Amino acid sequence: AVVLMHFNADRAVLDLLRLSCALMPEQATSWEAIMQPIHYATAKRILYTRNYIVLLCLTVTKNPKLMNTKEGMNAMNAAFTELLNTLDRAVRATVGSKTIDEQKREALNLMVEIMVPMQTQRLETSNQLVDTLIHWQAQCESGNFLLCSTLNAIGHMKTFVTGTYPLLESTIAHYFRTSAESQDWHTPTWKALRQILEPSFSKMDLMPILRGPFFLTLHMFFIHKIEQITNVGDKITFLQDVCQLVEGCKTNPYTEPRLALVWCAIISRGCQILCETQNVKKVLFMFASYMCLTSTQSEGWGDTLLGAIGLKTDVVTNRRKALARSLACVLYSLFPHTSSTGPYPSSEFDMSLHELTVLLANKKFADIKQQIIAAIGIIKDESTPALRDVPQLVFRLIGIFYNSVFIPTVPELWDFESRFT
Repeated sequence: AVVLMHFNADRAVLDLLRLSCALMPEQATSWEAIMQPIHYATAKRILYTRNYIVLLCLTVTKNPKLMNTKEGMNAMNAAFTELLNTLDRAVRATVGSKTIDEQKREALNLMVEIMVPMQTQRLETSNQLVDTLIHWQAQCESGNFLLCSTLNAIGHMKTFVTGTYPLLESTIAHYFRTSAESQDWHTPTWKALRQILEPSFSKMDLMPILRGPFFLTLHMFFIHKIEQITNVGDKITFLQDVCQLVEGCKTNPYTEPRLALVWCAIISRGCQILCETQNVKKVLFMFASYMCLTSTQSEGWGDTLLGAIGLKTDVVTNRRKALARSLACVLYSLFPHTSSTGPYPSSEFDMSLHELTVLLANKKFADIKQQIIAAIGIIKDESTPALRDVPQLVFRLIGIFYNSVFIPTVPELWDFESRFT
């Protein structure tokens, strides 16, 4: 319990250990130059991290009542945060002697020592470590090596535990943050993220992702899974399962753009399947009905007992409603009527477009009037789109309603050219 219960008293001992393990760059002007020639620095940092985590977890195991107290929780959080900050400073300090790739490998080696032991710890312990790590990530600057290496480190786990999913979602969100200072080494894209997560996909399961719900993770998992399935019938079944399960997911203004990303991915991949078989038509038609339903959903005050006592069951913004109605138009446009003069929009398309247009006269939607006008213009221009053009169409629509860091690079994941018009 030395790390937790006597943290301040043993500060000198811990500082000595850190210094000997090349983890206190501020204490030596040439610390890295001294340690590097004998190639001990990285190995010592790894060993320090490994033993630090062992001590933390051992403290909880030997003192189970400790985590039931506020003081115990705070002590563990402080100790783990101290480790993360120590490792972060050490990685930063190698900037003069290591390349960007070498710094990333250094960060990965250290983060693996944190992530892998979580598989064998008590659920409460691993969840507490995850909560602290997520909180620490929020304080990091864009492109932080240690933060981004978490994505790779997760791939080293043999199995996912409960806390892996929220940690993955948080890390993906922070991975996409950019800044002028980090642009030289940090250019996040969905394509690069998919390559990073390749070792992790086989350990993911749909239901824990949806229970979050963790929409950024779901977006990646959905794209990967549907491409891995070779049988078209199985693809349709998986698409239908995701469509139905997503209908039960609730959002708030923070997570709403992430759900919209999943909606557009479903439509994009649905159109690819439609190129192979018409059997997917029923699934897409049902999803269009859901889009219509969610576009008329109340602002979030439920009609149930929760609503009666003033508790919101969901938060549905005007942007979500308008985008949902726009996507319904796109889905209905996939199934036009035919005549001797060519295809023309179905009655369902006309009705959805009318409902979208009616929003312009609704004062409640005054805040997004210009976005609705832009969406109507795009939909009218593409009233009977070719299937290959639909991914680009939904990409343009989501870009109208949401200005999110997740959106600009998504075309390369959906395999079509990005061009805002």
